[in-house]
Amino acid sequence: MHQSYRQNYRNKVQKCRGTLQDKFRELTFEKDNMCNVLKELYKEMIDFSEDILEIEDNILQEIKNELIQEELEWLLEEYQKTHMDDNIDWSKIEQDNVIVCPICQRDNFMSVNSCLKCPSCNVQIKTSMQTSEVKEHIFKCLDKHNSVCISDPQFTVIKDTSDCHIYLICETCNEMTYIL
Repeated sequence: MHQSYRQNYRNKVQKCRGTLQDKFRELTFEKDNMCNVLKELYKEMIDFSEDILEIEDNILQEIKNELIQEELEWLLEEYQKTHMDDNIDWSKIEQDNVIVCPICQRDNFMSVNSCLKCPSCNVQIKTSMQTSEVKEHIFKCLDKHNSVCISDPQFTVIKDTSDCHIYLICETCNEMTYIL
């Protein structure tokens, strides 16, 4: 009897094992099917995402081109704004008695009672020099500077106790030259 119980128990355990193994085999088959289905879905998503990436790249390139175009237009507008007031009549510069104001470069100095005045920037410089001498002196100082430096110098007005003076200043070569 003890032996028959043991045998019955073994048979039941073997049946349960067999059933359990069959279930796992079915799960493995289903798992393989599930893996295949997931792989196919993933491949479809990758193909879809590659299309999306290409579309996104095209859109980003269009946006980049638009931004570059807008920046170029803005730069052109700014350039035109800064040079709008630079309507210099170059034929007047050639005349000996005409000096373009080196400070604002918009208008000519007017000589009144041994004083040079600019109507645009309201600079007034007292001088005993003739306008032709002043012009020659400015050009000599510019030539001297340009012989040693490639940067464009700036002119500035420095007020003294009673008078104003014009200096040529270059930040590149640190030159500061008295003009008037």
